[in-house]
Amino acid sequence: MNAKNSLKAVKRETKGKGSSRKLRRQGLIPAVVYGGDTNMSLTIDPVELDNLLKELGGENAIIPLSVKGVKGADKNVILKEMQSDPVSDEILHVDLLEVAMDRAITIEVPITLQGEPEPVKDGDAIIEQILDSVEVFCLPSDIPQELVLDISGMGMNEVRHVGDLTPPEGVEVRREEDTPVVTVGAVKVVVEEVEEEEEAEELEEGAEEAAEESEAEAAEEKEKG
Repeated sequence: MNAKNSLKAVKRETKGKGSSRKLRRQGLIPAVVYGGDTNMSLTIDPVELDNLLKELGGENAIIPLSVKGVKGADKNVILKEMQSDPVSDEILHVDLLEVAMDRAITIEVPITLQGEPEPVKDGDAIIEQILDSVEVFCLPSDIPQELVLDISGMGMNEVRHVGDLTPPEGVEVRREEDTPVVTVGAVKVVVEEVEEEEEAEELEEGAEEAAEESEAEAAEEKEKG
């Protein structure tokens, strides 16, 4: 294991909210490794984790994990879940999944759209992505960071499905092929309520003016008679 590219962790003995808050004040966060013979509670540096993910290629990267002072605890893991504060976006807790490099796993991979359909370029349509990610089954070393779907040739009201995805060799998509991923739909013209109210007021004022004119004409005819 390359120590330079490994996530260095410390085994965590204390648990609970109080312990977690104390760790965060020190710039560290609690983490748990699943998938092995036993789960292991750890303390890690979130900045180191973030930098390592960027270096290795994203959230589905294989992360070499090194646990200080624990013999035989070094392993390969992937990021299973990251809990963040909804306001500050601060990382609160991380779940890691131990993987064996010779054993296939199921993992969620994002779907990225590429290109722009002509109806969208012309301003007549909008793109609606229905499915943002899909599960794949493959060896850890074959996990793609994303599945790219080219939509540049799509026409109005056309739909692309999971079957239109082209996964790399050795990667099996675990979703029904007829599941819709993206569609190109017509732009909906929304009439603002304010405009409708103004139009109604104009019609009402016009009717009142016409009624007043009719009354004035009737009064004038009466005087002449």
